[in-house]
Amino acid sequence: MSASSTGGGEVDVVADAVLSGVITSLIFTGVQLLVVTYGFVAFVKGHKGLRHGQLSYQAMSFLLFGLFTSGTLLDAAIYFKRDPLLPSRGKEESRHGFATVCLRILTSLVGEGILLCRCFIMWRDKRWMVWPPSFIYLLTWIFAIFFLVPGQGLRVVAGSSNTSFKSMWLVCSLLVSLMVNTLISFKLVQARRGSFATPGQPDQQIREQFGSPSPVAILVESAVPLTLCGTCYAAMLAVTSAGEPPQILQRKLIANYVFSALYFSFAALSPQLIILRISIGRSWDGSLKYGPGPSGQGVVTTHGVNSRGVSRISMTNLNNVVP
Repeated sequence: MSASSTGGGEVDVVADAVLSGVITSLIFTGVQLLVVTYGFVAFVKGHKGLRHGQLSYQAMSFLLFGLFTSGTLLDAAIYFKRDPLLPSRGKEESRHGFATVCLRILTSLVGEGILLCRCFIMWRDKRWMVWPPSFIYLLTWIFAIFFLVPGQGLRVVAGSSNTSFKSMWLVCSLLVSLMVNTLISFKLVQARRGSFATPGQPDQQIREQFGSPSPVAILVESAVPLTLCGTCYAAMLAVTSAGEPPQILQRKLIANYVFSALYFSFAALSPQLIILRISIGRSWDGSLKYGPGPSGQGVVTTHGVNSRGVSRISMTNLNNVVP
């Protein structure tokens, strides 16, 4: 009876951990649905001349939503099977689980690629700054492919070594997120300071007229939640071992699944929020500098400016751009 209760307790621990992660992913699926829908409506109702430049963003938005939603539904489908939970959760041993892992990692890779492209746009004047995260991003793809190779990833992960393709993929992914986060944050903070430093207009008037990036906008566009959740996910993986007491192991497993769900959720949601801000004309791309114009009439921000440099605010505002 003791052994039976112990085995049942282990199943309950895994079941609670899996359920917490699935619920988290389902909540974020609903949030993404709202973001994608609102962004698409804004895209359709926008000016026809601006739709061509935003078409690729909308395609990436639906691609991310499709990948993340498919992975979440596959993960949740485990509760509608009659098979025992533990054998069904063998991700490297079942086609169902393997497809779920592939969709999760592909979602992360596509999301990081969008953030990296965003970083290239904002650092168009010094693109060499983006080469280091780009190189690490290529390594992320390599380690992810090796991890997903049937048998190869399982063999390395299950080995005695602490270094595996999974851990290397996660470390490289976190490095890309951290570096992109830093580069984008620097540009946005620089833009915010530049708009506040403009003489001749009060700060509040500048914010109301030109919409300088707020702290919340900086957090959203630099994908800070993605980096934080990824760091917590990696930390929990590092401190969790199978030989721990059941109560401690249960808490760590639940935290593992929750942070894993949060990490992959923000890997999809962070680019979605940036695409949403682009669709509604509230995103900054660093294409315009900040400072007093030649006529001393103030500044023009990237609010409502498309890739061709055409402002939706006013064509006359382009005369105030500092060369």
